[in-house]
Amino acid sequence: HGGHHPETFEVLDILKSLERELLEHLREEEENDFPVLLELTRATNTKLEELLTEARRILQNLKEDHITVGDRVLKMERLTSNFTLPEDACNTYRVYYKKLTEFRDDLFNHIHLENNILFYKVSSLLDRLEGDNKEK
Repeated sequence: HGGHHPETFEVLDILKSLERELLEHLREEEENDFPVLLELTRATNTKLEELLTEARRILQNLKEDHITVGDRVLKMERLTSNFTLPEDACNTYRVYYKKLTEFRDDLFNHIHLENNILFYKVSSLLDRLEGDNKEK
């Protein structure tokens, strides 16, 4: 299909890049970021200031990653006219676009859960801990 639909090559390049970036992002979250955020719930005063600073940095980096990834997915949508199948699409092409749509929906749900639920709760905890720490 690439001869008639050159956008498929660019979409493939974006997907390959996303695969690398998302695998690294998830590894970083699981091995480094989430353990630091979890440690906040058990922090002692001696380590609290360091954890607060690190947690703010982590939240900012994760939000920036989400924006970057979201922008790439939106670029794929633009390239494919929102995953609209061309008239000459075969079954493989149909499955490809269906899976791209599922990927987009799953990814944006993941981003929503982190940005609007997890990060909100962590930010609220940080605000409370920073307030408690200033009072001491």
